[in-house]
Order: sequence, then C-alpha cells, then structure tokens
Amino acid sequence: MIEIPLTPADDDRPPPRLTKLAELLQDGVGVRSFVLTGLFLLAVLYTLYFAKEFLLPIFLAMMFTFLLVPVVRFLKQRLHLPEHIGAAIVMLGLVGILAGAVVFVSDPASEWLQTLPSKMPELETRLRLLKKPIAKVTAASAEVEKLATVTDPAGVKTQIIQAPQKSPVAVIMSQTPAFVANLFVMLILLYFLLASGNSFLRKLVTMTPKLRDKVRAVEISRDIEEKISKYLRVTFTINACLGLAVGTASYFVGLQNYILWGSLAFLFNFVPYVGALVGIVSILLVGLLTFPTTSHAFVMPGIYLAIAVLEGNFITPMIMGRFMTLNPVAIFISLMFWGWIWGIPGALLAVPMLAIVKILCDYIEPLEPIGEFLGS
Repeated sequence: MIEIPLTPADDDRPPPRLTKLAELLQDGVGVRSFVLTGLFLLAVLYTLYFAKEFLLPIFLAMMFTFLLVPVVRFLKQRLHLPEHIGAAIVMLGLVGILAGAVVFVSDPASEWLQTLPSKMPELETRLRLLKKPIAKVTAASAEVEKLATVTDPAGVKTQIIQAPQKSPVAVIMSQTPAFVANLFVMLILLYFLLASGNSFLRKLVTMTPKLRDKVRAVEISRDIEEKISKYLRVTFTINACLGLAVGTASYFVGLQNYILWGSLAFLFNFVPYVGALVGIVSILLVGLLTFPTTSHAFVMPGIYLAIAVLEGNFITPMIMGRFMTLNPVAIFISLMFWGWIWGIPGALLAVPMLAIVKILCDYIEPLEPIGEFLGS
C-alpha cells in the first residue's frame, strides 16, 4: 500500500505574516522584549512632551524645508545660483510673505477685538436657548463653592482660596516672547537646511555600510521628500482656495472683516476635521453678533459647511488619492496625539508626521502591516 502524505490546501495555510509572527514567537520573543519596547516608547513619549521647546522648531523647519526645497533647486538649475544664495532669496521671500500677511490681517483683527467686548451682552441675549444649561452649570458651581468650604472637627471653617486666573490677553502676552524666540530659531535652522542641499543625504549614505542599505536610504529619503513636498504644496493650495471662497462668501453675505474670516478659514483647514468645525462655530458666533435675525446668522455657517464638505469629501480625496492616501482613523488619532503633546503646532504637524511614518513603514518589511493600516 502506498501512503499518500496529507498536505493542507493552499487556502488553509496561514498567511505569511502570521507565519512570520509564529516564527518570531518560537525564536524567543517574550515578555522581556515587550517590556523593553514599552519602556522605549515611554521614554520617547517623555522626551517629546518635555522637550517641546527644543524639538518643535526643528520639526517645523523640516516641514518648511520639504515645502521650499523645490524652489531652491529650481533657482539652482535654471538660474545657476548657489544653494546658499537661493536659500537666502527664498528666506527673504518667506519672511516678506509672513510680514505682509500679518500686516494685512492685523487691522481687521484689531478692529474686531476692540468691538468684541461691547457686543458680548448682545451675544448672551441671542443665546437664550442656552440659558437652562448655563443655569445648571451655575448651580453646580455654587455647590462646588459650598464643598470648598471645609469645616474641621473644632468647628472652625476654612475657606479654600483658589489662585486668580489670568485673562486670555495676559496669557497671549506672556507666551509671545517664547513664540518669537521659537520662530527666530526655526527660520535660522530652515536657512541652513535649505542651504545645505543634499549634504545630509550624502553623509547618511556614507555612514551606511552596505550598498543595499545605501540604495534603500536614498530611496526612502527621496520618497519622503517628494510625497511630503507635494502634500504640503497641494494642501496649501487647497486651503488657500477654501479661504478665498469663505472670504468671498462672507463679503456677499454681509459679514464685516471678511478678510479676517477667510484668513482664519485658511489656517483652520490645516487641521483636518477639527479645523473646519472650529471655523463654522466661529462664523456662527460672528453671524449672531452681526445680523438682526437668527436665520440670517445661519446663512454663512451653512455656506461654510457646504464648502468644507465639498473640499473634504470630493476635492481633496480626488487630488490626494493619486499619490497619498491615509486612514481617517489614523489621522484622527494622530491629531489627538500630537495636539496633546505639542498643542496647536502639533495638530498642524500631525498629518505630515503620519505620512512620514507611513512611508518608513512601507519600506521596512517588519513594519509593513502598520503601513497598510495607516493607508486607506
């Protein structure tokens, strides 16, 4: 009798990734490696959180480098300008654009801030629908004040005095010097990154021992630079068009300071999902302070919502889908993480950082499942 060996069907065989995972587990990947990995992640998280003032200008300079390095290369290839001269020209243009934008928006912003305190009672009157929830909050705060009065066994009442809170203007003024210092450091570092050209890449290639690793390093760096640069350019263009549309609609609807609202819509849209929501709520509050009827106040938020839906569901996916697709769940988690770590600048950097992580995972074989999860 001939014995025929039984082999599992091809459909019953485990996927290659599960096979690799089983092999790793059989090779001794145990509790110790997971503990070390957890400690490493905690150390990275601790460093990112407490080294914000040091790391944030570096990350911002890197993002601006991806955006502006094509301009420096264009000046070098077409006009034969050295990289340090091209970088200086680009930096002068960038500083001029930033200064012009601040001057352009400062007048309507200052006008609005001056008239806002006088309009706050009117806003409270228009928001009568929120009177009951506000009353509940007031009653709860009264109960908290009662609980804050502590009576000791001797019968002596001790009032817990809380430290006075600073006004928003005082908080902004206190943070202005640090913001200016970080901006100055970022601009200086950005110039050196633009002027260095491919020197960092050449040094990285020199450090790698094998030819295969050298080729892989060049491929990864080129892919990151190309995709992030294109992503930033496309995002900047889309957000500029959205801001122009919101500003134009605000003008025709009758909102004052329409330049300010268009500029804010442009800035808010750099934060996916959350930015559009904040912009719509802000426009709604402005409409309640501007127009006599509530129905008229909801016109501009409705237009803003329609523009945001059109941009978020049709225009951006149609353009971005050609070269970069990211999982919406991963984007939202990245927004929460970087927003918690670094605040508003972290939320602005969340999507580019996620795209960089996805590109790295796509090139590193053990991390390919993570790259597939980050993609849509």
